[in-house]
Formats: sequence, structure tokens, C-alpha cells
Amino acid sequence: MSNLPESHHQLSQKIMSLETSSALLLQESHAALNTIDRRDITELKCIRLPHEAIIKIIKAVAYLEGYNGSGDWEEVKQYLFDPSLLSNLANLHQNFNLTNEIKENFCSIAYKPGFDARYLATFSNAASRLYLWADSFFKYSEQIQELNRLKEQLQNS
Repeated sequence: MSNLPESHHQLSQKIMSLETSSALLLQESHAALNTIDRRDITELKCIRLPHEAIIKIIKAVAYLEGYNGSGDWEEVKQYLFDPSLLSNLANLHQNFNLTNEIKENFCSIAYKPGFDARYLATFSNAASRLYLWADSFFKYSEQIQELNRLKEQLQNS
């Protein structure tokens, strides 16, 4: 009996599992985004001197959209003034390409020890909800990247 069909079967199983879990992560990211409205964004824009954690999460979200600025508050705040910000985030998954640069920039902020939704909630509920969206979306993107790699591997086997 050949090992090829078995490895082909295992690859197919991994693909099915990733398809299911990535769909759940996408739903989770949409659910988190649905808890944010324009008033939340306005709240963030109105903060004169926000805590550094608020600036960081907004910058991390912006990195997912390809932002690569200096990251000072005045520059990051301008990102919030885009009237289509929430719809852009809701549709980001459609043409998203998780590059190494985006990974590095996002992870250097979002996955530092102690930096999470609970921590951010001590400063702003809106920032906390942005974190929940970004975390789910990033994990979804990683799984889609792996899913595409496995599908290509399956095609070439």
C-alpha cells in the first residue's frame, strides 16, 4: 500500500479543518466589528492625549490595511477620519495579502505580553473592541495563508 494516498488524505483533512476554523474566525472578526460603530470611532478621535496603548492598537489595525507611517498620534488619528473605515475593515478579507512586513508590524504591537482586549478596556472600550476584531482577523489571515499553501501542495502532489 502506498503512502501517497494516505498523505493526500491527510492533506485533504487538514484543508477541511482549516476551512472550517478560518470561517469561524472570519465570523468572529465580523461579530467584533459589528460591536463598533461611528460613535466609538468618534470617541477615539476626540481623545486629546490618548494612552499609548490606544495609539498602538489603532496603529496595529492600520498596519493590517497597509499603513506604514511614523505612528505619532496626529498621524494615527488621521486614519480614524476615513468615513469608510468600518466598511473597509469589514471587507478587508476579500483581497487581503498577509505579507511578512504586515505580520511583523502587527505582531510587534498586538502580541506583546499583557497587551490584549482586557488591558485595552481599562483605557477605552472602543480600543478593546478594535483589538478583538484585529486579533480575529489576523488569525483568520494566517489560516487562509496556510490553507492556500496546503491547497497548492495538494494540487502539486
